[in-house]
Amino acid sequence: MSIGTGKVALRLPGIKTLKDKRNLMRRISAFLKKNYELSLVEVNTEDIASMSVLELARAAHSSMIAMSILNKAIDAIEDNFDCLVVGKEVKVLEV
Repeated sequence: MSIGTGKVALRLPGIKTLKDKRNLMRRISAFLKKNYELSLVEVNTEDIASMSVLELARAAHSSMIAMSILNKAIDAIEDNFDCLVVGKEVKVLEV
């Protein structure tokens, strides 16, 4: 069993208020949970409207699957939402 963890930093062009950011983060969260079965949380940037840092996690049967799912999920954020990935880090822990 493997646990994939990831951290992704997002720039949110066009987002001016925290209310707009919360709405976008809810949509991203629902999308990732539905399509990639990820657990996620926003860290350290809750009060900054133009930026977000998300921590992601997903269990899988192999490290390759965990890594693949996380990378695909991060790519899907940029492809499906009005935001730019400005940094990412993906790790896999063997359990």
